[in-house]
Amino acid sequence: MSFPAQNARGIQNRKILEDLELKKQILLKTGAVPTPPTVSHPTTPVIRLPEGQGTSDSHFQRAQALQSAGFFITTDSAFGNSILPVLPRIEK
Repeated sequence: MSFPAQNARGIQNRKILEDLELKKQILLKTGAVPTPPTVSHPTTPVIRLPEGQGTSDSHFQRAQALQSAGFFITTDSAFGNSILPVLPRIEK
């Protein structure tokens, strides 16, 4: 059947990945490739309200959040999302 062909393809893929990893390590050691920045910049501007304004809104939002049926769970994610919101479905 095709088992030997798949095995050979898997070995070839593994060799390619090992070669790429080796080249990556060499480039990182020589400093030829800069490492990507770990800090991301916000895409939306931060709006700061003057003191005294917006405090009642934040208290209202906080009170609503405490009465909400939604909650957060912690998880190990490959995408970097360590906290995920869980919200109930609203039936119409």
